[in-house]
Amino acid sequence: MATLQKSSNPIFIFDANFFISLKEIKAPRPYINLSLAQKRIKVHFYVSGQIFNECPFIVGTDFQEFEKGVKIRMIKDDEISVVKNDLKRRGVRSFAQDPDLSLIALSKELKDENESNEIYIVTDDFKLNQNVDVIGYRVKCLSLPAFLQFLGQNLTGKGKNYWKVARKKVLKLNLDYMMSRSTTFAPQAKIAWLIENAVNIAGEGIQLNDNTNAIKKKEKQKEIINEEKKLLKICEDFIQKKTISKEKRILVKPYEFGLEEIKNSRKFLKKAKHELSKNDFRLSLKNIRLANEILNRVFQLMGAKLVEKNYQFFEKLIASEISKTIFLKAYILISLNKVVSALDSLDETALFATISRLPNTVLSINYLKGLLYIFNSFYNKAIGQFEFNYKLAESLKVEKNLAEILRMKAIIGESITSFLIDQQAEALEKVDLVKKQYKPSFSNLMIALIDSGDYFLAMGFPEIASNLYSEGLECAIDSKIKWKYNFILSKMKKAYMSSALLGPDARPTNDISLLIDKFHDLNDTETYNDLMIQLASFTNKFYEPFKFFTKDKKKLISYYDLPNEFKDKWHCVKIQENSDTNRTTLIGFREEIGLIAFDVQLNSNLEGIPENYTIKIKQNAKIRIDPPKSATLNLIRAVVKIGNQDRDIEIHRNIPIFFSQMKI
Repeated sequence: MATLQKSSNPIFIFDANFFISLKEIKAPRPYINLSLAQKRIKVHFYVSGQIFNECPFIVGTDFQEFEKGVKIRMIKDDEISVVKNDLKRRGVRSFAQDPDLSLIALSKELKDENESNEIYIVTDDFKLNQNVDVIGYRVKCLSLPAFLQFLGQNLTGKGKNYWKVARKKVLKLNLDYMMSRSTTFAPQAKIAWLIENAVNIAGEGIQLNDNTNAIKKKEKQKEIINEEKKLLKICEDFIQKKTISKEKRILVKPYEFGLEEIKNSRKFLKKAKHELSKNDFRLSLKNIRLANEILNRVFQLMGAKLVEKNYQFFEKLIASEISKTIFLKAYILISLNKVVSALDSLDETALFATISRLPNTVLSINYLKGLLYIFNSFYNKAIGQFEFNYKLAESLKVEKNLAEILRMKAIIGESITSFLIDQQAEALEKVDLVKKQYKPSFSNLMIALIDSGDYFLAMGFPEIASNLYSEGLECAIDSKIKWKYNFILSKMKKAYMSSALLGPDARPTNDISLLIDKFHDLNDTETYNDLMIQLASFTNKFYEPFKFFTKDKKKLISYYDLPNEFKDKWHCVKIQENSDTNRTTLIGFREEIGLIAFDVQLNSNLEGIPENYTIKIKQNAKIRIDPPKSATLNLIRAVVKIGNQDRDIEIHRNIPIFFSQMKI
């Protein structure tokens, strides 16, 4: 997209999404305000007849006001054909739709009439932008927020305020669109996947994976196992029906009734896990609720049965078990898009974690709440939640490094969210304050940046994730943590791949790198540049000619004739269904090759998000490997044609690892 400086009488041609955005944000009398702006700053506004026809809501008084400021010109079919032919001569095969091409034809016409005037097409359409870039008509594209900023900068008084407010609302509208742009899965499915991959329930409580890694080394060095932890271990062995000695049996005797009830509750959790494997979220939720009912009852009964000393121990044990079970409930509610109920369950999880004296769990759950707010466009609530998380990390007694990492993650989340909703000054002040006051160690800042990158990548912001990973890599380099270099580079590759997959649905974001770059100033630029060369060699792979196509189009090849690169499992990153052919394209990713499409007729629909699945070609497969039909924006290098799903391909549904961590 172009940036805009005020020139002599520029001409602006509007795409339909400009008028649709004004309608969506409910801008008061937008067309009369557009007309007033046009007169005051001496610019010209146009729209093609084809695009105007895509705005049936401009009628009555709105139409009368529209005509005062925006000229409508009809574009003939043969003029659109000229545009297509010019694009073909430039080597373009993928065109924008005809109504969008009418805007390019109109720009050509206006350029011929007004040689000295700058001409801009105001649009956020990715494909139209690409076509304008290559066609050579000396016309530029301008994003909606950039155009609105131009109006705000060049007007005064009420007009300036009007378009400044409109720009903020359009920015938020774009952000909302980005959060829910995919027709394949809903945003809540994405955060469910993030939770599956970021949460650890293997220990006493619930923690975010990398937080535990940050303190594992120190925990091992201490090797402090107090009597209470020993007793918790014996109780867990009893619940899992492991053989325990007579001496240990005596120790758990007061708690046997409660432990037997925990056994019963985990039977229902096992059923919940089974139902989840079949994508039956509602039945899974029912079993989790039954498990929770058992735990609530035994909590109360044991309060009446036990003496105070024994009850204090059992309270910690049962509260920890309840917090985990309610967390699983929250996970299912998120998958069902019951956001308010999920937030309530996360609060309940944190409450029982507090009773069980599990500060790490309390911090982790509250951080997830902040992410859930962002996912569902509650941006101000997200900022408030991150502020609360920061105070928690300062107040709760947790390991020093962990507290610092969590404070940094809270600041990163808050500052990026503020930046995205056009509160750049506040975001930059927050980052500067952290650098001056806390001066976090490079290694802790590295962990916070990498974790945050993982979350924003899952939220559908690969550009933000890539910047966070890059800043994390800078910290690793200046900290001389060499074993992290390839680990972070691998994450940067995934972010690049995700960006490629956005294709024509991509929308521009604010230049977030201005904010993220402030977290760390790189010293060792030489090492960083060497590592960027490695990243470039990976990204070049997406454009290299592919060498494994099936030579004979009429002949299928077997599994044993495939190159070894094809035989391992592929991570599914996108699912595209074709209602015309009743076939599904599964896009798989492997770092050694890049992106490959698997064209298959599925036996049943795949529920949830692509990342829930892995793909593997079976040993008795008969398949064909074709080149893509056209140069796609997704950078897919080949298409694997699958004849029979049962014979040729294995699609595996991944179950959240925390079900296994709870030993059910």
